[in-house]
Amino acid sequence: MSENQNITDEDWSSIALIIDGQVVQTMRVDDRMAAILLSEPKIIETEGLNLMPGDLYNEETGKFTRPERVEIIPAQELN
Repeated sequence: MSENQNITDEDWSSIALIIDGQVVQTMRVDDRMAAILLSEPKIIETEGLNLMPGDLYNEETGKFTRPERVEIIPAQELN
């Protein structure tokens, strides 16, 4: 969201974090972050790793990999 757009209450969601049936934290987050947190993500300590969106995690090995980035060439450049 750019600086000159007004942020309204409609841009935020209120969520509660619950551990063992007890609310341990409430917070207001933007809708994108609310969707991520409410999708029950696996949360892993990644200190010292330089991860990017799109990197893959293997639950069996506990290791992260970065898929090869494929350059997409516009069709007109192929001719």
